[in-house]
Amino acid sequence: MTAQLKIFAPLWGSNDLAPEQFIQRAIDAGFDGVEISLPDDEKATQHWLDLLAQAKLPWIGQQWQTVFARDFTEHQAILSRTLEQVCAAQPVKLNSHTGKDFYSQQQNLLLIDLAEAI
Repeated sequence: MTAQLKIFAPLWGSNDLAPEQFIQRAIDAGFDGVEISLPDDEKATQHWLDLLAQAKLPWIGQQWQTVFARDFTEHQAILSRTLEQVCAAQPVKLNSHTGKDFYSQQQNLLLIDLAEAI
């Protein structure tokens, strides 16, 4: 069995583009898929998912929204909500910025347990 390398275009740095433009640029550049974070708005999320399905383009979900958390409890809530949203949309993989360097080991383990449960 040989390993297969796939290259995905990250939305990071291109989020000023409309979804249609970003997806078309990724396709035109020969990427195998895209890495995106889903918007909070359900209609906008569905628009992304429809475009990806039409293009038959695999995608990696990205979770980074916990940067807006003011404390650990809010971090947990944002992480849970965002992971639920992304996992329900069934990406091929998920890239999650799950914990924080300044959280205790116990807090980070709680976050990992939360992510595994989802």
